[in-house]
Amino acid sequence: MKRHVETALASRFHVTVLARSGAVVSSFEFTTLPALLSRLERWHVVVTDDQLAAPYPRYSPSLRTFMQHARTDGSLRINVYAASTHISGDEALDLIAGRPVAPGGPPPFRDGPVKGTGKRGPYRFFRRRIRTADSHREGSYPDDGCEDVPELRAARNRANLPSGRDDIPRCRTRSWKATRRHQWRVHK
Repeated sequence: MKRHVETALASRFHVTVLARSGAVVSSFEFTTLPALLSRLERWHVVVTDDQLAAPYPRYSPSLRTFMQHARTDGSLRINVYAASTHISGDEALDLIAGRPVAPGGPPPFRDGPVKGTGKRGPYRFFRRRIRTADSHREGSYPDDGCEDVPELRAARNRANLPSGRDDIPRCRTRSWKATRRHQWRVHK
């Protein structure tokens, strides 16, 4: 290729996987150059003996199916094409190295709340997540092969177990603060 500008203006890119003999086994098509370069970067392509190769095909789900065509060192030989023009291995590595990196970097440390943690939304005061599902299940469905079903404690009886559905929502009438004795409280 003469210049990388011609490569960027191509409308179709494809990568061919070659067998040991040099025959084409399969090909991957890409519509944009960034998609092609990100795939080549994920495959960790290297140049060996003036040929482009993917040295670790067993770690890539898309290349793992072609392991029977790997060379003796375990790498797969690949060719890269922009439109119908072959891109050499060194040019492909130059394109990968010249890729623009995403702006930014690592996320800021302790800058605001962590997503997915914290309160559960506007109804966080009215619904508790009571984890008694296993006890409910255990009390209602004994084992099929069990002839002697052990009795449950009265406290673990299904009727006495709380669940999230029969929870009483928090409000002022049910607050412990109205009935405390030792600290300050409002006099009626």
